[in-house]
Amino acid sequence: MTVTEDAPIAIVCTAEDIEHTFVDDELDLHVSADAAQTQIRGFTPVELGEHAFSCTVAGHPDAGMEGTLVVGAAA
Repeated sequence: MTVTEDAPIAIVCTAEDIEHTFVDDELDLHVSADAAQTQIRGFTPVELGEHAFSCTVAGHPDAGMEGTLVVGAAA
């Protein structure tokens, strides 16, 4: 996922079955949704670079629920 520095975004975490999370400790970004819920958090990225995120529920990162948030410079 690639975003632009200083441009507000929304992190949307939807859990249809069980709890899911979107966590990036480096950016202090934590969103959690219980089963059958959606949680939205506004966020403005200011730290350039690549930042790892994952769902922190046991077994979920191993199932592929992880990725990289790339913050690029504004044009």
